[in-house]
Amino acid sequence: MTRKDLEEYRNTLKEIADLEKRIQREQNKEIETIVGTIQSSMKNFPFLPTREGVWIENPEQVETRVKLLETYNTNLLNAQKKKLEIETFISNIKSPSIRRIFRYRYIDGMSAARTGKEVGYTHGRVSQIISEELKD
Repeated sequence: MTRKDLEEYRNTLKEIADLEKRIQREQNKEIETIVGTIQSSMKNFPFLPTREGVWIENPEQVETRVKLLETYNTNLLNAQKKKLEIETFISNIKSPSIRRIFRYRYIDGMSAARTGKEVGYTHGRVSQIISEELKD
């Protein structure tokens, strides 16, 4: 895990929320209906082919929706996976004090100075601890 990955945690949360809203909005969007024709055969002998008019959703709009939802869902899964990786990395830090530093700094989005205040270190020491932990 890199510092850059950890710093992306808050943006990842925003991306997840944004994608969930976009998916919901796309699923609720009305698709125009158009008249289409289908080919069938008569029910009785001589079974001649017939054409009937039917109302269907606009195929172009349906295709656009499907592609968009696939993209959104793929991006959502990737963002959720990234979020879980970061949370798992921080949860697996053995030292409770270092784990708190990482949670305050990256999960809660506190500055190094504020994190230092919370745990009783200077902001320089907080940065040093993070750097040491990320080297392993």
